[in-house]
Amino acid sequence: MSIFDLQITLYSTALYATWIFIDQWKLLFDAGDGVTAGLLHKSRKVQTVALTHADRDHLAGLLQFLQLNGRPGAPRLLYPRDSNSFRSLAAFTAQFDPTTSAGVVWQAVAPGDVIPLQKQLQLLVRPSLHWRDVPPEQVKVVAYTVQHAASSLRPELQGLPQAELDAIRLRDGRDSLMTTRTHDLLTFSGDTPLMPADAWGQPQLLIHEATFLDDETAADAAATRYNRHSGLPGVLDMALALAPQGLILTHFSLRYPPEEIVATIQREAQQRQLPFPVWAVLPGEIQRDILHTPPVWG
Repeated sequence: MSIFDLQITLYSTALYATWIFIDQWKLLFDAGDGVTAGLLHKSRKVQTVALTHADRDHLAGLLQFLQLNGRPGAPRLLYPRDSNSFRSLAAFTAQFDPTTSAGVVWQAVAPGDVIPLQKQLQLLVRPSLHWRDVPPEQVKVVAYTVQHAASSLRPELQGLPQAELDAIRLRDGRDSLMTTRTHDLLTFSGDTPLMPADAWGQPQLLIHEATFLDDETAADAAATRYNRHSGLPGVLDMALALAPQGLILTHFSLRYPPEEIVATIQREAQQRQLPFPVWAVLPGEIQRDILHTPPVWG
């Protein structure tokens, strides 16, 4: 399956709400306000909710989402390991809606953790620098990469008789026979300042925020707030170095009208001659099956 076959429905407006649903993977990134109303019956398909951080525009939709879709053992909610807000929310929802929300699975994660999804798919947890003044040993904000993982016989064991392979398996376990290769499919940055391209792996599709249309405003905001965001020109420079097959831009500030966002993306992309398509999630709009809509560039 091509990465462009994915059916991705999403909403992302800075300060108000962000949520991203990937149909084939039954995966929801963040759960901002309106996620259940936006997805309707499709919200029942979600098996994993990968939460990036506890800002309310990324979690405020959980109450209704869990009330309608919570059941014993599902969905599984991943959250940054040291974020007490999610522990408090888990306790509250279990008491508020005990017949539904009490049965869901809350799982703390940290950068480097690998979470199995569907067959041959896994979720790699990545670090994030969105919040200022977080001690380095604490994990309160994360990003995620979906990876394809395929196991095969170790090269040094290929060609051995089956009897010898069986003996190794019995002595050392099946894992001693196998090696796993991973390929990055999709990275979701969550809210983030500009980071080096290699912070996001080598995804075929990058979903990255671009709160501000210029880098100067992003820098000024970062100097006075507890959180940090990205400016569009820097994001495009970083993406050009990363060279994904496609880029989805999210989290634009409502201060920019849609026509200004589109015109700025097109101008900046033209200057860089970006070799991949770019889609934009415009403020206040649910983008349904975004990869099957015309990109704003490419």
